Amino acid sequence: MKNYKKHMLWISMVAAMVFVLKTSARPANPITCSKNNTSSIPKSKQACEWGNDFLTPTVKFTDFDGQTEGSRVFKQVIPNAESYMKQRCLDVAKILYRNSTDAPKFRLLNFNLKNEDFVAHKFGDGDQMTIEVSTQHLANVYRQSGNNSQALKDEIDGILFHEVTHGYNYSPSTGGTYDGSSPFWAYTEGIADGVRIYAGFHQIKTPNVIDSRKWLGGYTITGFFLHYVTLKYDKNFIYKFNKAAKDLGNSWSFDNAFKDILGKGVETVWNEYKNYINSGNTLDYDGNYPWSLDCGDTGGSATDITNDGGVVSSQYNDSPSNENISKLIDNNINSKYLTFNASAWVQYKASKSYVLSSYTITSANDAAERDPKNWTLQGSTNGSSWQNIDQKFNQDFLNRNQKRTFQVSTTSSYQYYRLSMSNNSGTILQLSEIELFGKEKNTQQLPVADFSANKTNIKEGESVSFTNSSTDATSYNWTFDGGSPSSSTQTNPVVKYNREGTYSVTLKATNGDGSDTETKTSFIKVSSNGGGGDIADITNDGGVISDQHNDSPSFENITKLIDNDPNSKFLTFNSSTWVQYKATKNYTLSSYTITSGNDAPERDPKSWTLQGSSNGSNWQNIDQKSNQDFLNRNQKRTFQVSTSTKYQYYRLSMNNNSGTILQVSELELFGKESSTDGGSCPWGNNFLTPTVKFTDFDGQTEGSRVFKQVIPNAESYMKQRCLDVAKILYRNSTDAPKFRLLNFNLKNEDFVAHKFGDGDQMTIEVSTQHLANVYRQSGNNSQALKDEIDGILFHEVTHGYNYSPSTGGTYDGSSPFWAYTEGIADGVRIYAGFHQIKTPNVIDSRKWLGGYTITGFFLHYVTLKYDKNFIYKFNKAAKDLGNSWSFDNAFKDILGKGVETVWNEYKNYINSGNTLDYDGNYPWSLDCSRSNRNNTSTTENIKPEDAFKLKSYPNPIQDKLFFAKPKNLKGTSLLYEIYDTQGSQIFTEKTSGSELNLDHLESKMYFIIVKQDGKTIYRNRFIKR
Repeated sequence: MKNYKKHMLWISMVAAMVFVLKTSARPANPITCSKNNTSSIPKSKQACEWGNDFLTPTVKFTDFDGQTEGSRVFKQVIPNAESYMKQRCLDVAKILYRNSTDAPKFRLLNFNLKNEDFVAHKFGDGDQMTIEVSTQHLANVYRQSGNNSQALKDEIDGILFHEVTHGYNYSPSTGGTYDGSSPFWAYTEGIADGVRIYAGFHQIKTPNVIDSRKWLGGYTITGFFLHYVTLKYDKNFIYKFNKAAKDLGNSWSFDNAFKDILGKGVETVWNEYKNYINSGNTLDYDGNYPWSLDCGDTGGSATDITNDGGVVSSQYNDSPSNENISKLIDNNINSKYLTFNASAWVQYKASKSYVLSSYTITSANDAAERDPKNWTLQGSTNGSSWQNIDQKFNQDFLNRNQKRTFQVSTTSSYQYYRLSMSNNSGTILQLSEIELFGKEKNTQQLPVADFSANKTNIKEGESVSFTNSSTDATSYNWTFDGGSPSSSTQTNPVVKYNREGTYSVTLKATNGDGSDTETKTSFIKVSSNGGGGDIADITNDGGVISDQHNDSPSFENITKLIDNDPNSKFLTFNSSTWVQYKATKNYTLSSYTITSGNDAPERDPKSWTLQGSSNGSNWQNIDQKSNQDFLNRNQKRTFQVSTSTKYQYYRLSMNNNSGTILQVSELELFGKESSTDGGSCPWGNNFLTPTVKFTDFDGQTEGSRVFKQVIPNAESYMKQRCLDVAKILYRNSTDAPKFRLLNFNLKNEDFVAHKFGDGDQMTIEVSTQHLANVYRQSGNNSQALKDEIDGILFHEVTHGYNYSPSTGGTYDGSSPFWAYTEGIADGVRIYAGFHQIKTPNVIDSRKWLGGYTITGFFLHYVTLKYDKNFIYKFNKAAKDLGNSWSFDNAFKDILGKGVETVWNEYKNYINSGNTLDYDGNYPWSLDCSRSNRNNTSTTENIKPEDAFKLKSYPNPIQDKLFFAKPKNLKGTSLLYEIYDTQGSQIFTEKTSGSELNLDHLESKMYFIIVKQDGKTIYRNRFIKR
């Protein structure tokens, strides 16, 4: 529509048919914004970075009519409704927002046609919405336009722009309800029609300024008014009007929004609009504008500050009457200001505050030696304290009455401006005009948050110095994920990072007008320095807290010291005391924090000694402090320590400042478990579960029937497989690829399964012929079929989610690239426990390049033997190593050994009669630890002659778990360990018996590990009912 002359054949629903021919001619005095019109809204200097975070919803189009004329002509002009609606969503979002991150995220949009008596409507909540359009309405439009397809298409476009806006716009939190008359209602329908009008799809409508409701008339009454403001004041007005509905919160109203954006009340602007229309002027609303929407602060030119009715003054009151100071801002270059001094200042007090962007100086009509040669321009908020804005030296005005323009860069607003000048020579200084240009401060001058760091790639235990480069801020709040401290209000803080990982940093800059927040994700990358495990909050591990005197008030007892609430406190009626924490396991301490109480600084600890013990009797000093101050109430202070000794008991002995009472709000101890097995991962909430569209293109054969028998809900089942695979390949949901749509198809064809697709969509297809064969060959065993389906899904979904090397050949059936692609997919399948009928093959001449199970079992051996997180690291190496990737380089990078060496170890292991555990039941959870090469549960510690002879039963259990022991284990004392699914040990017992009483366990899944002489001989999982 935007690039041709429209011959619009249209009709009002209540009037006789009217034919409108829209030509390039325009009525008198329109707001046209011609590209050659210097009074039009200029293009902003700030382009927008839209970004790649817009979530295009999956569109499900359903024609519930399918028979009538309205249905037929809709599909005639909109042959692909899904893609058309997706484009409208993006179009609307780009009018309402300036960055894709800000736009709402809709995953599903149901687009329905219905043969009912309405026009259109939108409903839905959360990340789904539904838009329905009446085919009766479309048929009426089509007939009354003389069967004009373009008129119908424009009406459809108008409806979509309007209804999609309802989905994407912000809604005010005040202003009434959707009642047909309130400000909330007028905003809702007004902004939707405003977007429709801006897009050029309301050509048969015209502005209405006689409605008594004025700007609250809603629909086109409000919509055309908003469009007038867009043309007259600010091309980005719709965006700002939408944003104000969110930013102003409970203070929102039409009037406050207009004042916030334009500096004028809505009544004032409505009266301007009314006069404009009543004077016979028209608006341009065909959708063709000589600009692009951008991130400029305002549309329109900067304000001529020296025309705002302020007061001009000068240093010397010695000017001739016809050349006095008023001539300096009279907009007449043929008059001038003159003083009988070689230097002087002139000052302008504006009627309000402005942020200056430029200024002009115009030379006078004669005597060039009187021109200003050097000057300083200053600004002030009070007329007393001045800040330099610009300075110039040795300037020339080559012509008389020459205007020169000077740009300035400042974000501060001032009401007073002073120009101090000196002339070229002689005792007289003169100039014709001064003009100051800028933008009103309006009601807000928000700060801009920004920062940098002296380094972003560090080792564990190193510190980072942050430099604050924010502007117009008076206070700061920092948040450091993974840092110590975790937050700060300092301007330029120094933060220590003790744990390997990638961390974000957030700075919130605040002033009296509001705040701005800058978050730099994955900003600090901390690599291992050889240590193991994760930093833990020791005082959160469920241990026992105690104190020396036991004399605290009940509501200020010792438990308040570790309740993670800085507003509670521990208090003792003694000037000195010790507090003690017995952890549930041993830790190596790295830091601790003490938080002061809410009152009475004299009760704060002034000096203390922190000690550790392995038995609660013999104590070793860890840290000592003296003459400490807590300058604020509830102030947390962090103290780093350096010790390599692990302790289970920690004691803090303290003395107060003065008096007979000592109090502390919180004590926190941080350190690493003595275990070498790392810790769990913060998966987060950023995994995008794709919309799954399941289609059975077969529907008739045995393979189709038995698939639906064992997988009754294919969509939810596939979604779970996606999450399962992602959690094997990645450790944080942010890193996993984002798929919006997964087509899952069954086909009656001769293959097994395959995956294809690009971008944020993929398709997985499975052969029902293959499924039928598996089912028959397993003796019609449903579990065998389900395991095969699971195996296929783990394999094919991995193809969607894994990283691919940028080198190593192509997918040719033999290259390293191909072996990696099929090997890691089968490696994930094997790890998940769904390749039970396959066994390792170490005789293939291609070795680790054999692909599929040849490579897959090799990778699984490395997982068991070296590193439970190997698949994750092997996948990550395909990205991290870039063009230097190869199997050998990846293995060296992860294990410190070449692939040939590890393959030979694996080959010898298998050829010696050893087996691998690949039933999917492992005594660990995948985590963020660096390796588990010393993990006692790895394959090398299993006795092959015993590992598969010991059996546990039943599963599920009610209260007891029994063991069937082989002869060589009967009467032998074994260690039984039970872990939950997070890897925490919750039960242990050493016995020579054959049963465990587990009736105390909660009803959920557990892992059982059995050890003989410190070596793991059996492991399995079971469910407690």
